[in-house]
Amino acid sequence: MFRLKANEPHSQVDLSSFWIPYSDLMAALLGIFALLLLVTIYRLGEPLDEVKKILEERDAIVKELQDSFEGDKGIQVTESGSIRLKDNILFRFNDDELQEEGKRALLAVMPEYLDALSRHETFRAHLDRILIEGHADSVGGYLYNLKLSQRRASSVVEFLLTCDELLDYRSFMQTYFLASGRSSTDPVFDENTLQVDNDRSRRIQIDFRMDDTRLVKELIEKVEIRKAGPR
Repeated sequence: MFRLKANEPHSQVDLSSFWIPYSDLMAALLGIFALLLLVTIYRLGEPLDEVKKILEERDAIVKELQDSFEGDKGIQVTESGSIRLKDNILFRFNDDELQEEGKRALLAVMPEYLDALSRHETFRAHLDRILIEGHADSVGGYLYNLKLSQRRASSVVEFLLTCDELLDYRSFMQTYFLASGRSSTDPVFDENTLQVDNDRSRRIQIDFRMDDTRLVKELIEKVEIRKAGPR
């Protein structure tokens, strides 16, 4: 585990060139992929029910999570299904040890989150990773924030994998969880000023990733079968 010196120098980081968070960009690209997929399906005259079901289950999971945590000021569910938890709930300033309040917040979110992802069998079969990401603000050096955000992400994963309340999901978590420190590379911007919102940028974010390679491969195989026609 990385340990930082208390007097490690900080430097300001200019992030003005970042206009949207990386996760939202990926969600937009996934949406474009889904649109192209639907166009292909329409042109082929082939329903491809399994692929359609995967996309529908993904949308249902996101809607379920958004409805469940609507109005909770400490938890945000994005349009792509990412869970964002405020940093100050989970950790003290410049620290990587989970606070008791943070543990309670995670236990308020994760049972329902894990149940939603594991309950839909078709979706689960195409699930690639669940990323537990630590994010920092734009104050401080890149490496300093990278080490801190990685330790914080690892602390969250360690807690979730060892707490008795989530014992039923432990095998599922071990299969899909990955801890990632993102430093200050994926800030959150204020919708009105388009400036970096440091308070919201400091967060733990939980993202699920679908196995896009497998989806594309299955689509290509079905397209080739459709083109070949009956034999």
